[in-house]
Amino acid sequence: MNPKRPTFEECQRNAPIELPDGRRGFAIVYPQVGGYSVCAIAIPSPTSSTPGGATDAPEDWCFDVLLFTDGEFSTDEPGFELHHCSASQFIEFGETMELLAKSLGAKGPPS
Repeated sequence: MNPKRPTFEECQRNAPIELPDGRRGFAIVYPQVGGYSVCAIAIPSPTSSTPGGATDAPEDWCFDVLLFTDGEFSTDEPGFELHHCSASQFIEFGETMELLAKSLGAKGPPS
């Protein structure tokens, strides 16, 4: 049984979510995918696969994300599940993308 799609209000307030399989997560707004906003459930879990082993620091936690979209292919069932190995890697990726976009300046994307 799949979890129910969180409401946008639940995502905005990061409501706690209990999944049918017993895992616990939080409703969250995930970055837009394909131009559509995405409600998601983020499921954090400590891992021992990080260098030096697991710690209590959230940036060392893996997290799974169940994605639901509000676009043309919208469904109340999760579209897919993504695994992220470190929140800090996801932050670094976003910051790098911002720097690369700014480096294009007024020239726009390469042709």
